[in-house]
Amino acid sequence: MRKYNRRILTALVVAYKKGIINRKPLNKWLDFSEIYYHTMKYVSYFIIFSFIFVILDDKINRYDESIYFGKYFIQESKILSGLIIGIIAFNLYRLIKYYIQVYTVIKAMKQYKATEDDVEILNKVTFKIHV
Repeated sequence: MRKYNRRILTALVVAYKKGIINRKPLNKWLDFSEIYYHTMKYVSYFIIFSFIFVILDDKINRYDESIYFGKYFIQESKILSGLIIGIIAFNLYRLIKYYIQVYTVIKAMKQYKATEDDVEILNKVTFKIHV
């Protein structure tokens, strides 16, 4: 996912309201099917990796072998469980980040009005963006 912060998203909304760009770049955050797609994608990842974590935690598949890591012996199941928890946390982070972007775009769409004359609003939003 590209880096879209609040200022860039607000500048996109203001540019759309001024008629500089069309709505197509904003469909990623405003179209219900796109929001549903992203939600189902991350929820399915969450369910799959949660299921794998439960399988490893219940020790249905035995990973009793220990690996020598530094001064300690660590079981393979703990390493795999930690890896799976990390993947679950990362997908949850990306889902929350996407929802924050959706909220930012919807809030900006309500806040800025479509006026043809005032292009100065675009300058107020975009002058702080550092590329």
